[in-house]
Amino acid sequence: MGSMTVDALLREGARLLTEVGHERGRLEADLIMSHLLKTSRAHLYLRLGESVPSKKARAFCSFIEKRRTGVPLSYILKTQEFMGLSFEVNPKVLIPRPETELIVEEALGFLKKREEPWVIDMGTGSGAVAISLAVFCSKVKVAAVDLSQSALGVARENAHRHKVSGRVFFYEGDLFEPLLSLEQTYDGIVSNPPYIPSATISSLDRGVKDFEP
Repeated sequence: MGSMTVDALLREGARLLTEVGHERGRLEADLIMSHLLKTSRAHLYLRLGESVPSKKARAFCSFIEKRRTGVPLSYILKTQEFMGLSFEVNPKVLIPRPETELIVEEALGFLKKREEPWVIDMGTGSGAVAISLAVFCSKVKVAAVDLSQSALGVARENAHRHKVSGRVFFYEGDLFEPLLSLEQTYDGIVSNPPYIPSATISSLDRGVKDFEP
């Protein structure tokens, strides 16, 4: 497949994904190729006749194979959109879900009415909620807490990416423990922690149960 055109690779990738039950096989193949060629999906269709460099063709095949085994597309592309923003994600953090945007929208409605609001994001993970609050409410400050040092590393990178590092403060620890010594009062708490009972994990989609932390 190394000397194939964009179009031929996309067709083959879509076939391989559809073959194992991915209903959006062509879309996912398009997104993987767009990521590798650093172009938009729309512009990709202007390049269908181009030959793909062998290194990128091999990477495309590798990513398609990972997706066939159930690895979430967000982990393959190392990014997930949330609130219209792009967040780095990897297997150290849960993938932000669209429905979690409702938490941010509700919190923003409350926080924008406060003069100098402080809020706690408990179990921040990738930092998607905390950082979105800071991006869309320029006066808010957020204490983002997580038990995982690895997750906090991802969250810090995302805060830097969106230029809110000066208003999102990260704390490692169990729930409120790292905040107890701080002389700070808060206007609210937001949280979207892992909430799936251990007994039901085996019944979940493979992408969740086998790959998310």
